[in-house]
Amino acid sequence: MTVEAKPAGFIWKMNYDNILKYIGEFGYYQKRATFLLYLIGIPIGIHGTNIVFQTLTPKFRCAVPGLLNDTYEIQDDSHARLVNDSIPFDEDTNHFSECKVYSTYRTSDDGWLPNPNKTIECERWVYDLQNFGSSMSVEFNFVCGRAIYKAHISMMIMLGLLVGSLFGGSMADFFGRKRVVVASLMFYLLSSTVFAFVESVPLIIAIKFLIAVAGVTCFLTVFVLLAEIVGASYRTLATMSIMFGWCAGLFTLLVIQYFVRDWRTSQIIQTVPFVVFGIYWWILPESPRWLLNRGNFVEAERIISKMAKTNKVELPQEMEPVTTIQTGEANGTDQLEEGRNDVKFWHMCYRPVLLVRITILAFSWSTINMVYYGLVLGVGELIEGDIYVNFALQSAMEVISNVVCLALMGRVGRKKIYCTSMILAGVACLSISFMIIAEADIHWLSAVLFSLGKFGITLSFSLIFIVTAELLPTVVRNSGMGFCSFVGRIAGVGSPYIASASLMIPGSFGKALPVLLFGAMSLASGVSSLVLPETKNRKLPETIDEANNFGKLKFVEKDSTLTDDKTI
Repeated sequence: MTVEAKPAGFIWKMNYDNILKYIGEFGYYQKRATFLLYLIGIPIGIHGTNIVFQTLTPKFRCAVPGLLNDTYEIQDDSHARLVNDSIPFDEDTNHFSECKVYSTYRTSDDGWLPNPNKTIECERWVYDLQNFGSSMSVEFNFVCGRAIYKAHISMMIMLGLLVGSLFGGSMADFFGRKRVVVASLMFYLLSSTVFAFVESVPLIIAIKFLIAVAGVTCFLTVFVLLAEIVGASYRTLATMSIMFGWCAGLFTLLVIQYFVRDWRTSQIIQTVPFVVFGIYWWILPESPRWLLNRGNFVEAERIISKMAKTNKVELPQEMEPVTTIQTGEANGTDQLEEGRNDVKFWHMCYRPVLLVRITILAFSWSTINMVYYGLVLGVGELIEGDIYVNFALQSAMEVISNVVCLALMGRVGRKKIYCTSMILAGVACLSISFMIIAEADIHWLSAVLFSLGKFGITLSFSLIFIVTAELLPTVVRNSGMGFCSFVGRIAGVGSPYIASASLMIPGSFGKALPVLLFGAMSLASGVSSLVLPETKNRKLPETIDEANNFGKLKFVEKDSTLTDDKTI
């Protein structure tokens, strides 16, 4: 259906958001672009979580010293005697020792016999590879004293996310959304391909860092591009599409890992098919909003015209010079821009109300990053049971949480959902910790509680971006978001070591400590969020004064909200 053309110059006298309303906030052009960007979430989801399977450790024990062809399975009576004579048997676990062997002493005839009264650390291991295949933990022996390498690798992933978050946004602001999306995605896939052939632990750590940097750069830029090519009324729906792409990646990873158990082969299968994304250089659109802000009016006009044509909207034939396009609101924007350079993020800290809010937001970002990545990376360590079933449950919780976020955010409001989801995550994690301490061996209940915790923290993760952006004033919104994200990523760097606390603290308490800490922090974050004002259907604060008064005066300018509220 063709929309009737307006008078000459009509389009270019409007700001960019009103242009989108005229040519279609979510027409066929935007739907096609959203689908293309949704697909990018699949490889990002795959390589963002495949470390869970790559560092899996099957049942193992120390290898018999001197027996080069030792196997985990007992071969015959002679093999059984060698194992019994060389390796201590743990009555509590009903299993041969994983990290200790008997020391040996020289006999009078220059032979060697085990000394059952003294043990030493073993240097070789054998693994139960039935129905398992191979993993990095098996190939590089990430067990016993070397098990901490798994935490080191996960830490470098989190450090990569921190670095990518710091510099990725600046790169996209300078080079453009499209260029950064395609370049970071190609580097992401190239690094992931090279990773399948690494032969040393330092290279594993280094390349995982690079993969994380490229992945988060691509993800965040896709998020921004989605927000900029659709109208405000559909912004939440569009930006959530990358979250659903991530979820599709989780299930794709699960299927690949279930059928291909060798980690190197699996890594190649997870990567090579997505090289086809190289065609995005020619089919992915640039953000007209970014082009306008950079002064590239000719290219912006070309894309807007193409957008209108694809959406079957006729633009006016005679237009005023394209340089009159505005990217901000007409009323008061110029005065706001004049004083913007004089306002810094830390000026908010001079206001007690804003200082409290910033503190709560920073703590919330830290909690969410630590708990979310702690649960993702610890799915194979923190709960018993089949890893594939547990991973499927956690992936399903991500999908459900994103659907709930879309369905309820515009109806119930941000504050109620955020507070409830954080408290749910806290209660679930604390319940798991109490079960571990009490040594209650109820695997199905642990899996259910773990899933509820994952549901709550994922829902909170989806909301914290929106809540933070809507509470911060326009003059410092970008820097404020950057500060909160930076603080959160710092906390995330420590999550692998927290999830691996059992390596340093023996007993049930060491295993329960991670989820105990996750639960306590989630509860504290949920309760503290009650201090924050509701942002649903409120006018976004433009200045620090407006942010300070936010929540005291009620605004109902729905079109002014950052994310509108189109729900499913």
